Amino acid sequence: MRLHLDENFSSQVEDQRALQMPNFSLGDLSISARRATDPEGRDTQSNDTFGSTDWLWSGDDEFRFSMDDKRLLRLRLSIPEEQASHCTRDALTTWRSAPIMSGSLVADSIEDFRCPPTTIHTITPLGDYLVCTQGGEAPQSGSLRLNVAHNLDLLFRDAQLYGWAVHNPASLLGCHETTTPTELDGRTLARFMQLTTGKPFERVQEGHESARKELRDFHAATDSSTSELVKMIHARVGEICEDWCFDDENRT
Repeated sequence: MRLHLDENFSSQVEDQRALQMPNFSLGDLSISARRATDPEGRDTQSNDTFGSTDWLWSGDDEFRFSMDDKRLLRLRLSIPEEQASHCTRDALTTWRSAPIMSGSLVADSIEDFRCPPTTIHTITPLGDYLVCTQGGEAPQSGSLRLNVAHNLDLLFRDAQLYGWAVHNPASLLGCHETTTPTELDGRTLARFMQLTTGKPFERVQEGHESARKELRDFHAATDSSTSELVKMIHARVGEICEDWCFDDENRT
């Protein structure tokens, strides 16, 4: 099977997944995953890799392939700021029932390409499914989910990359491979995403006190949680509040 990451870059699907446990970063709202043979901290554009990259703040998603075997070596996917509208949320969440196969990608040729980031996202109220796509389209005949790593699917329409999705995204916070998120963990993450992206966060940045208070209240509500995952979210909300929710005289 041949799939396209852009109009001119194609790859074949191999049956076995190659990427390790993904990581969900709350700091920059991104998902990343890599093969075991890819060391942490290696330069994104090292001479032994090719593919797409976030070059000069382009915001592009990163798919890096190995020069040695042309297999997918690592990826980094950014969660877009814009939240899906009410009329597109249901369409996006139907991707969770699209046909699926597990595997990885092997490039047809050695060349760099562009991979513009997705444009909208939605997360279910339970926080158990996060979808990021180029638009609000539901899967159609021929659509496919390619499961490239634990709980991480790439979404294709007409064999063209359309977006990506994560099942139980809270389980990927800090690479907690053995952690099974509780309903509280999922709901807390969903609330975090609701308050720190899109229009709600724009209102925080513009100085609307009601929006800032909502974020401070959320921070206070998560203060006493014993969940390690909620503690991670609480800490990140605290950093955001420090940056945006206090006047200079009211900073702690």
